[in-house]
Amino acid sequence: MNDHEMDHKADCSNTGYETPGVRSDVESEAESPKGSGQHGFHGRALFITYTQSRVDDPEEFRSCFCASVKAHIGPKNREDPEGLQVYGVMELHSDGKPRYRVLMLTKHSVQWRNACEKVRVWIARDEESVVDTDAIHIKTKCKGERMEKFIKDTQASFVKDLSAGAILFGTRIESATSSKKDDYWSKAVSGTADPDEAERAIMTNDPKRYVLGHIGVKRLSDKMRMGLPTQAHEPNFAPRRYKMTALMKRWYNANFGRRKGVQYTSLVLEGPPGCGKTEWALSFGKAARCYGGWNVNELKKPGFTHVVLSDMVLKGFRHARQFLDCQAEATYKGEQRVRLRVPVIWTCNSDNSPLRVPALKKYIEDNGATVVKIRPGRKLF
Repeated sequence: MNDHEMDHKADCSNTGYETPGVRSDVESEAESPKGSGQHGFHGRALFITYTQSRVDDPEEFRSCFCASVKAHIGPKNREDPEGLQVYGVMELHSDGKPRYRVLMLTKHSVQWRNACEKVRVWIARDEESVVDTDAIHIKTKCKGERMEKFIKDTQASFVKDLSAGAILFGTRIESATSSKKDDYWSKAVSGTADPDEAERAIMTNDPKRYVLGHIGVKRLSDKMRMGLPTQAHEPNFAPRRYKMTALMKRWYNANFGRRKGVQYTSLVLEGPPGCGKTEWALSFGKAARCYGGWNVNELKKPGFTHVVLSDMVLKGFRHARQFLDCQAEATYKGEQRVRLRVPVIWTCNSDNSPLRVPALKKYIEDNGATVVKIRPGRKLF
């Protein structure tokens, strides 16, 4: 179970006051479909609201909170001075009872079957240890939301909604960086600005970590490439003279030797693996490359002459028509756009060809795209 499987706004009790800005129609334990009232959590950051608290001093509440939670966050977090960070605000209701809103961040992930039970605050009353309040409301970051944004927005709400008599407590959380790998990669490639050279350096110096942390390497490589001009493709073998079909030559001349004002068209190049179709598409000009799916980092680079789509996963690919029609712009994330206005080459095998999708096949035929099928056994070089 991960932190996205938890209800992002989950009440642990059907008592207490309504929290402003938080959904109030959350299921109570009696209404829960599972009937358990438990809310699992796997992650590092929690935003917790405690209502009907009996603690008037925010520093006392913070101390009790830390002592209570540290019992459940594991030895790695407990023994690290930065293992648990806490920042929050105490507010007073109209009846004078305190309400605490607390942001907690652990250095290492925790996994709890019942998060509400783990974040109960134990206090001393009449020489006994008792739970301060069971009116607890938990919120985690939304699916896809960056940790830094969740931390920043939550802390900003403490200050923005600061009412008369409210008191901030704890230390503001300045950094929510969770990836030690990114720090490692950055140190490993210090002194070079070339992403390919950086990737080779990591692969040479620490091949085991390169393989196990390949996603982290690619993330760093993409960050380094952002803003750099598009570069010409450099093959890993000696340059070859490609043998284009007559239809490929006609498409190439129409798009790369075209007169001003003539509309670009796309080329769908279908053929067996190893026939050289993608290497040919990259062998001229400066191509923006999308392998498997949408790559906004490539498409936002300046100076590319055409786009090469290779082995695209068709399911869920919403930009297929924009590319096949060589439109001037492609939209992503709602209203954000990237400039295209260039020829597009879509290379594929027969099993992942856009021609297998009836709607795309008709769109290709209607929009004048060129389709070339390389027969088995033929090479383009």
